[in-house]
This record gives sequence, structure tokens and C-alpha cells, in this order.
Amino acid sequence: MNKQKPLMWIIAGQDSSGGAGIVADLLSAHDFAVTPSVVISALTAQNSQQLLGVEPCSVDFFKLQLEAISMLRPRAIKVGMLADLAQVDVLTQTLHRLRVQQSAVKIVIDPVLVTTSGYHLGDVGRAARFDQLFAEADLITPNIKELAMLTDTQIDSPQSMVLAAKALAKRCHCAVLAKGGDSAFGKRCVDVLCHPDTQLVLSALRIDTAHSHGTGCSLSSAIGAMLAHGYSLFDALIAGKAYISRGLRLAVGQDSLPGAVAHWGRAEKLDDYPVVESAQTEIGRSYGALCQWPIAGQASFARLDYKIGFYPIVDSYEWVEKLLRSGVRTLQLRIKAMDKTALVHCIQRSVQLAKQYRAQLFINDYWQLAIEAGAYGVHLGQEDISANQVDLKAIAKAGVRLGVSSHGEYELLRALSLKPSYVAMGQVFATQSKAMPADELGLVRFSQLCQLVEDCPVVAIGGITVNNASQVMQAGADGIALISALSQSDDYQQTIAKFKNITGE
Repeated sequence: MNKQKPLMWIIAGQDSSGGAGIVADLLSAHDFAVTPSVVISALTAQNSQQLLGVEPCSVDFFKLQLEAISMLRPRAIKVGMLADLAQVDVLTQTLHRLRVQQSAVKIVIDPVLVTTSGYHLGDVGRAARFDQLFAEADLITPNIKELAMLTDTQIDSPQSMVLAAKALAKRCHCAVLAKGGDSAFGKRCVDVLCHPDTQLVLSALRIDTAHSHGTGCSLSSAIGAMLAHGYSLFDALIAGKAYISRGLRLAVGQDSLPGAVAHWGRAEKLDDYPVVESAQTEIGRSYGALCQWPIAGQASFARLDYKIGFYPIVDSYEWVEKLLRSGVRTLQLRIKAMDKTALVHCIQRSVQLAKQYRAQLFINDYWQLAIEAGAYGVHLGQEDISANQVDLKAIAKAGVRLGVSSHGEYELLRALSLKPSYVAMGQVFATQSKAMPADELGLVRFSQLCQLVEDCPVVAIGGITVNNASQVMQAGADGIALISALSQSDDYQQTIAKFKNITGE
């Protein structure tokens, strides 16, 4: 049975050249598998180099279009060009009513105040009318010129760009993605997400191309589509930026004119993805990144001795012993509640027994005790790493392998930057074993994430059973981690045999 695609409203102008506006929005919606409902704000006569004219839709007909789709409940809404302030006011009221009825809807606004082809909505005083509209949004995506206009500031440095984005986010109570593609602050293109609790800095190589028409429309639509699918804001931004980088890389012109950004589906190679900067990188410091993610050393963490395959996660020495005697070669000891003396004893006994069996035993969280015991590896979540509570250099120096958890594009990029021994990715399916920071990935998105990983094993985790494990392996997993599927089994040895057969051991 076909699964219904999430619905996204798109409210924007029509570009007669097909490079931007509604056409670009629809192409992005198709690439990210959402169903669009469209409201046209204006007809424009334009191409990638010039705007010849704008014919605004009357406010009455603009209202009728919104009324026509009012019974269709969107998961996300993308707003692009609005032709006049009357449309701004009507849309503000519409979105406010929708928010009351459907609080979970995600709203992305690309404030098209100034375009490269010549569109200009108005002066700073008129643009201030947008504030009430922005207050209904989850995210707005101004370029440098629009950010300067909306904040009535001069933006001539990374610091002034960040200050303006922060001011706009605070004023309008929404997240602001300040797009740095048009800036001249450095060799890399830097975008900054400002939110009351977050300042995310993303950088990418500048792509030397004249074919960039429609990048802003395409980016905001791609982000909106991913939010409609349940992506986190960080994951949607990162995948959206990669989509645009791929589109710019593959873009071609039309006849003698510069062309538009290409729409060839989501980025499948890590090279198209941005770098997540942190307070420990030069670019991150220049743009005030709040993230404290460490910079990896030149060398990778030690590689695994053999394929991961079946990877059970257990909470006691007794289980470690049973699994090793049953022929399990890779496993994890994950203890969440035990007094210090018993914990040290459990880890030391488990490590020594694993060495006798020449098994790959990973200790969850307790990296210092793992080093002291001479463990094969440690597995860490990202919270402790980002809080600088882990000495990664000490782990690497001790020759201890490192596994890192990830739950989407953002965390995967951070994990891979450390050059770990493996990354764990999930939850693939819904699970009750532990509280997870994100919704289930599903097989399609899990497979897409696996495609980004080239030189590092991927361990799938979350809701995996004998019935779906083969599909997970086919989607790109190198190993399958289990918690409840093993501990709740009536015959654990039979369960081990079934999973080892699926993973090819």
C-alpha cells in the first residue's frame, strides 16, 4: 500500500523563466517527496539576470486561494515572495488561525525583499510590517541584503552578521538562518542559525558558478519539506544546504544566459555536506559558535579487527559471559545504575573475559574505567562529548576503539569528524528500550544516511527484530545492535543464531 506523502503549502510568486519562485519550490518538493498545495502571490516577468515586471495577485483572489486549500491540513508551509503589504497582513492572520488549530505545523519563510534579478519590496519602514508574520514562523531565511534591511544595520563582518541575526530572532521570536552566500567574508560560504538557545554555524566551499538563480527558494522549500517529514531543524538545515551545494555543482545555463540551481534529488555524497563548525574551529570562533564539539586529531581511532555484524548490548557480566560462550564476537556493556565498586569490578571482569575470547567488547560511557581496564573499545553518546567531559586524546593514545551514537544528519557529521572506529545510527524503528532524542528514521532515511559514510562501519540500532533485520542490512548497515530483542527472548541462543545468520557471520 502506498504511503501518503506529507502535505506542504507553498505561497510564492511565479517566475516566468522557471528558475525561481513556485517552479523551484515544486521541484524541491518533488525531490523531498511532499505533496504541494500552491498559492500564487504574483506573476513576474523575469529571468536569471533581470526583472521586467511584477503583476501582483489581488488581495481578494489571494484570500480565495488560501480559502481553497484551508481544508487541507499541511505538515509544513513555505512562504516566499509576497507582492505587497496587504498580502503580508492576510497571510499573517491565516497563519495565526492555523497555528491555533494545528500547533505542530512547521512554517518556513524566505523573506524575498531583494532578489538578484531586481525585485525590491520596499524600504526598511515598510519591511518592518513583516515582524508579525515572522512571529508565526519557526524559521526565516534572509540573505545578507535582506537581513540588513530587516534590522536596519550595515553588515560588513561575521560579527555584524551574527549580531543582526540574533537581534531579528529575538525581536520576532523565531529561528533565523542568516545566509552568507552573498558575503565576502572569506573563502568559505558560512550560514548561521540563531535561536534563543542555539547558534549553529555551517560552512561550505564556495562553488564558482554563474548558475545560481533560485537558490533561496529551493533551500527554504527543501527545509520545509524535510520538516514536514519530521526532521529536526538542524538535520533539515544540513540536508538542505547539501541539496543546494549539489544543485550548484550540477547546474548548467540555458542558451547564453546563466541558469538556475539544478534539482537532481538530495545529496548522496559527504562532499556536498557542510562542515558543522564549533567554538574550537577558526571559522566557528569568528561567527560565535556556541557548540563545543572537539576537533579531531590527524589520525583516526583504531580500526576494528573484524566486521561488527551482530552487536548485542547487555547490562551485566553474566550476560557478557553467556554471549561470549555462545560465540558472539562484538558486544557492548551498558550499565546505567551500579555502585562504583561493583561497576569497576564488572568492567574489569568483562574486559578480561572478552580478551580471552578475543572479542570486541565496548564499554558504554565509562571511558576512564575502560582505559584503566584495558578495554577494546568505548561507546559514547554525543552529550558527554559536546560537554567536554571526555578526553578523546587519552582514548586514542590508549589504543581504545571509539563508537559514537548519532540520530540524524547533524549528529552524523559531528560523529564522522572525530574519525571514530564506528558510528551507531538510529533509532531505525520505534523502540521502548530507552528514551530517544529523535523520531524513528525509517529504512529510506537510514539508507540515505548510510550512503554518506564511506570509511567507517555503521551500526543500526532501534526497534530491530528478526523480522526486519535483513532489510536493515540491505539498507547499508554493517552491524545490528540489539537490546530488548535479545534480553526478552525465550531462547537467547536461538536468537543469536538467527541474527548471526542475517548478518552473515
